[in-house]
Amino acid sequence: MAEIIGELLKVSSSPNGLHVAKKLISLTSKAEYEKHRVKIAETLAKNAIEIAQNPYGNYALQLVIDTYPTSITSKIIEVIKGKVVSLSVTRYSSNVVERCVEKAEEGLRDEVVKELMNSGSLMWIMKNRFGSFVVQKALAFASPSLRAEFKERLQSIIPPVSKKSKAAATKGSESNLLGLDFSDQYLCVLSSLRSPLSNNTNLLPCIIFPLCLLYTSDAADDMQCVDLGGRRNIKKKKK
Repeated sequence: MAEIIGELLKVSSSPNGLHVAKKLISLTSKAEYEKHRVKIAETLAKNAIEIAQNPYGNYALQLVIDTYPTSITSKIIEVIKGKVVSLSVTRYSSNVVERCVEKAEEGLRDEVVKELMNSGSLMWIMKNRFGSFVVQKALAFASPSLRAEFKERLQSIIPPVSKKSKAAATKGSESNLLGLDFSDQYLCVLSSLRSPLSNNTNLLPCIIFPLCLLYTSDAADDMQCVDLGGRRNIKKKKK
């Protein structure tokens, strides 16, 4: 076990090695393996930025954040702080940032959200195909006071959206999956890259949260249904 932990970066960076790494992480999530958990967390923390961007290693990192106590995983999240923006807009590491936001202790979580919120690139992040998911997760899990502040920040940078476009986007959506208020303008995450709602290239259409595809990294083992980033591949049926 010690030998695998020492080579965890290399092991988790390949398809077959990832299965070994996940088995090891799952085994050491038990209380009697506390010393091994600490060692694994320290090993991953040293290389957290590199592993987060790896198409296979990011799953090992997510599993540790998801199953280990926050007192241990905080070491990894501390390393990710300061790189939240760049990691939020890349395919694999965006999953890791989402997991950090979801599983971190409230104080540390708010620090990650603040880094995202206070970024001068927030509009760019929202337009990014992966960053938009991170923004949604941050809004959903931020503390109430920070969430209100985040809302004001978004309202200050989002251009007005026409009632016609907003109505078209919300048509058929009876409820908000994240429990957010449809009447608030910040529900629209602007993205000309992702939305099929408008043919007018001069109008930045909006992505309403309930219309975004839900995914889980745990489903990534089913390679026919999801890609390496955990995003679901929806195949259209032939008519």
